[in-house]
Amino acid sequence: MTGGRRGRNGLAATQVAALVLILGTAVLGSAAGWAGGRGDVGGPWARLSARPAAPQAGDAAPEAELETLDGDHIWVSQLRGKVVVLDFWASWCRPCIAALPSLKKLAQAHGDRPFLLLSISGDTNGRKLRDFVANHEMGWTQCWDGNSDAQRTYGVRAFPTSFLIDPAGRIRYVKTGWGRGAEKELSREVEKALAAGAEGAEARKAQAAKR
Repeated sequence: MTGGRRGRNGLAATQVAALVLILGTAVLGSAAGWAGGRGDVGGPWARLSARPAAPQAGDAAPEAELETLDGDHIWVSQLRGKVVVLDFWASWCRPCIAALPSLKKLAQAHGDRPFLLLSISGDTNGRKLRDFVANHEMGWTQCWDGNSDAQRTYGVRAFPTSFLIDPAGRIRYVKTGWGRGAEKELSREVEKALAAGAEGAEARKAQAAKR
């Protein structure tokens, strides 16, 4: 009888140990999800972190088709000749919202120059996105990347992420996040790109005149 009790106790101990292991694995998985910024491990943050590395300064800007909230389609390659900022963001992203006044000033400051600011939202609900854009008076070009195609193409892993593209179609500057000094830094890089683009245009005109 004693041996039988020991056998049952030993089996019970094994079952308890297995249960503890399962619960511990579940807790670790949940913690990993929260560490990524969201509790849903299979949600958008998990998908963002699994994407390839983003292109860096000096790389050619990857081709991507962008759809505006007005239903128009823009290809990145069609923007050659302009300084372009691709601003990947989402309406639920607090740093993105904090950046809105600076982006509005940037768009207004260069409205008469060869410059284009494109904000590309990763929101999944188009109606809510349109309401947000209207309520925050985001008057520059707004695109919706609800299927995440552009995000995958540019390897976006976090919001906000911005890519500054020069008139030749090459990336000059990449910025992820938004904090103190970000507005001045982005404005400075845009000014440098515009100046370089103007110099390049003048050089091409002078060269053409010699022919």
